[in-house]
Amino acid sequence: MEKIFNMLKSCKIISSAVTVSKRHVYATVLLTCVFNLSSYWSVITFASEEIQVTSDNIIDYEFDYANPRFAWTDFTDGGKLWIGYIDPQTGEFLPPDGKALLVDTDTIYQGNGPEWAATSQGPRLVYNKKLQDLRVGLAQATEISNSWIVDFLHKSKKRLNPLASLNLEDRNPLIFYLLRIGNNQHILAWRVLDYAITEETIPMSLGATGGRWVPDRRALVFSATLDNGGRQAFLYDCNTEETEQLTFDSGRKQTVFMWKAPEFNDEYIFFASVKMNNFSVIRVYNKTINQDGVEEWNVFKTISPPSTGIYFWSPEPFVHNGKSYISFVASTSPNHLASDVPTQIWLADIVPAGGFVKNLTTDPNKLRIDPEVFVTDQGPYIYYNREIPGTDTDPRIKEGIYRVDTGLGP
Repeated sequence: MEKIFNMLKSCKIISSAVTVSKRHVYATVLLTCVFNLSSYWSVITFASEEIQVTSDNIIDYEFDYANPRFAWTDFTDGGKLWIGYIDPQTGEFLPPDGKALLVDTDTIYQGNGPEWAATSQGPRLVYNKKLQDLRVGLAQATEISNSWIVDFLHKSKKRLNPLASLNLEDRNPLIFYLLRIGNNQHILAWRVLDYAITEETIPMSLGATGGRWVPDRRALVFSATLDNGGRQAFLYDCNTEETEQLTFDSGRKQTVFMWKAPEFNDEYIFFASVKMNNFSVIRVYNKTINQDGVEEWNVFKTISPPSTGIYFWSPEPFVHNGKSYISFVASTSPNHLASDVPTQIWLADIVPAGGFVKNLTTDPNKLRIDPEVFVTDQGPYIYYNREIPGTDTDPRIKEGIYRVDTGLGP
């Protein structure tokens, strides 16, 4: 009880929320009570065998969660875009090399591979492609009667890494992307996928990273740098064209995800990965209404490492059997691109007090990157690329894609 009492005494006002639109700026006072609950759980190792799915070098693959398949680009073979399939019972790739169906032949990797677009007319893929003048632009592939039709998107030069909205009922899906503005800088912009004339830029998104669509909303979250050098999380609403600053607390916000959490009656919550001085945390926030009737975002859980010197990369949420979980990479390097240190795959729940943080991988000498969750008939598996880390004298050795069981069951 004494620990809980001391934790409650640390509750404090952090700052005010600021909402920005193209026309006006207004502020709403928010109270944020930050609890560090990391002391109420320990990191445990879950005994689960790492299974090699393929030895082929398939990178930056993207699962189609409505169907047992994935899309990826073979950048060692001219940028060919392939679709592979997954056996939902075993979790195996079919075929193992992921080359079941060729969709396109000259895509270009700009830091992100192809992405699925959910629409009421069926699935599409969006990605970067060589335009007719050989410059980089946006393209889409549409599935029609088991065939894929490729189209360039109009007025798409200098636009990179498209990501499509997540609304299955939407007849006019949206995409957002990085828009180059010169001097190696970019901002975020969005448009209706099929209509270039609808393009709008997003306020306060200079140098933004970690952008993700909010499921079932025409809105996205991202992190960006403030004028004072701090980095915080934001939400942009495409309908109102307003940008809301979500966080004001300490640390540099990086990846941000917002989703509907069954634990909160399917209300929206979000997390932000936060880089501190010499470690990372993941803070999970929910919106409440205080006694004055003012909405506020509160940190209700902080996922912390067991010691300093550990950093969290590539976090993503997923929901299984009515509960929310977050998978992520744990590394000893503050550089997410480091290839000379081993990493582990971790899993955490979002239970406010208690809960668990699991280390799902046991071999301490492997580099694991880009984890993706796919729910099989046996339950959620986490897939990732695995390598032997490089050294000053030896290059890293790619081992293909592995998977590990989350232990959450069917």
